[in-house]
This record gives sequence, structure tokens and C-alpha cells, in this order.
Amino acid sequence: MIRRRSSATRSGREALIQELEFEMIPYTPEELIEIANKEFEWCITEFKKASREMGYGDDYVKAIEAVKQKYVEPGKQPELIKSSHTRRSSMSKRTIS
Repeated sequence: MIRRRSSATRSGREALIQELEFEMIPYTPEELIEIANKEFEWCITEFKKASREMGYGDDYVKAIEAVKQKYVEPGKQPELIKSSHTRRSSMSKRTIS
């Protein structure tokens, strides 16, 4: 049997609960908000951790901007990889010699 959504137009909390039930999501709207807030806090913590590793302290916005500036345009990645490989190969040959 195919489950179908109700054709009646509903709004508010009850409609949301019905939609969650239809999608077989076993949470209330409030529980979903609580989960989302916890996940958001985790993301911010990870942003700050990465930012500190990059030398930007807790200013993860600056760290994100720094990463954006190092971005290689689509289609240019193979060229970057090849030049990086060539540089590393020549460096390792000098170290071995």
C-alpha cells in the first residue's frame, strides 16, 4: 500500500508532526531543534579547532577566508597537482643526492 500525504492544507505544529510521522521521523519538532543545536555547537567547536591549527586562534571566519583564498579554480586542479608533484620530486632528488 502506498502512503499518501493528506491533501488538506494544514499549518503549524500539528501539520509538522504529521509530516514527520509520514516521513517516519521519530522525533518531535522540539527534539529536532535540540539535535540541530547540539550539531551546530559541534560544528563551531570543530571550526575553532581547525582555526587554531591554522594559526588563527578561535577566529574561524578568518581561517575559512584563508582557505577560500587558496582555492584553485575548477579545471586547474590537475595543473596544481602536477606542479606540486614536480616540485616535490625535485626536492627529494636534491635531498637524496
